[in-house]
Amino acid sequence: MKCFIGVVVLTAALSACAPSQTAVSNPTGGNAILKPGQTWVVEASDANRKQETFSFTLSSRPNKEELGIVAFENAGGPYRVQEGVRGESLYYDPLDSDPEFLVANSYLVSKGQPTVTRFCVVLNPSQNQDLTRFRGVFTYKVDDVGKYVVSGNASGFGQCTITLSR
Repeated sequence: MKCFIGVVVLTAALSACAPSQTAVSNPTGGNAILKPGQTWVVEASDANRKQETFSFTLSSRPNKEELGIVAFENAGGPYRVQEGVRGESLYYDPLDSDPEFLVANSYLVSKGQPTVTRFCVVLNPSQNQDLTRFRGVFTYKVDDVGKYVVSGNASGFGQCTITLSR
């Protein structure tokens, strides 16, 4: 159950910055950007220029979260690694009364250690001319995700790119 902490915490944080009315999403859970089976790679550098990379393949069935947010888990689901349990998710919130945004999340849960999370946040992804590559901000803190979505202020954040690889 602990392996889903990152997903639950992120959904709660995103719900806090979302509008109070429920947004309407595509009934298939897809959109013009994300489709089941796609593989995405996230390359990031934090504010201190530490490099981070993670990738994942979108699950065949996205989860519909509160307020119109669509969540794709890594197709393999959370998986065991030497350090503990790792998982990845990609969240999409369509344009409604808050900005449209995309959040790639990676987390690692290790016994006796704090959960390590990584977030790449992209505002207004459908406005990109190239829907296979998105630039955004990078953070380790879930609270920063909501702050950035609401303010759009990128100062103090690292940078990241989410790229469709297949």
